[in-house]
Amino acid sequence: MRQQFGEKLMGLAGFRVLQRWDADALADYVQRRGFTVLERETMGGSIRPRCCLPAQKACERDE
Repeated sequence: MRQQFGEKLMGLAGFRVLQRWDADALADYVQRRGFTVLERETMGGSIRPRCCLPAQKACERDE
């Protein structure tokens, strides 16, 4: 219910939700795009939590 309230509030402010992500889904997406997730931290309240996800481009080695 708090999530829906947050979405409505953001909608009134002019923001549109195109896709909902949770921290695990975001980390999986970033890794599938060729990055290595270095750390993951969820911050903020329950209405609009933020995920800090530093990542580094994975290098391919030719050996």
